[in-house]
Amino acid sequence: PAGQGQAVPAPGAPGLIQCCCACACCLICAPLMVLCCCCSGVTSAIQKAQGKRWDAKSHAWVIDNLEEDAGTMKGIPDDDDDILKLAEETAEAEVGGSADAAASAVQAGKVKETEYYDALGVPPDADEKKIKRAYYVNARKWHPDRNDS
Repeated sequence: PAGQGQAVPAPGAPGLIQCCCACACCLICAPLMVLCCCCSGVTSAIQKAQGKRWDAKSHAWVIDNLEEDAGTMKGIPDDDDDILKLAEETAEAEVGGSADAAASAVQAGKVKETEYYDALGVPPDADEKKIKRAYYVNARKWHPDRNDS
């Protein structure tokens, strides 16, 4: 029979044209993919060289101006000594009337337990502002990053 020496392709096997198309796609797509990946890396390197950093929160490149940031930090103290000293002075000034106020608040039935007020160092009839301030001062004073105990 004729054609016995020729290989017969298996059914469903790619032909010569399909193989050529696949090779052409690989030769065109592979360099494009490499170019795209390299370009994003180059853009990132350029932005970093310009002193910018990527801010993930705003999804944008930002420039940090350390001199400007230092200017805004001038009024902020390095430690909490000034806050704690002011709180101690205020507490000492109010100590005289706080025992009488605590007793009267408990007797009036407004407060059943004064344990939390005692921990903060405020009288039970203290207004919200004094309680918040005492909480803030004690949080700063006893914070584990500031206090070794």
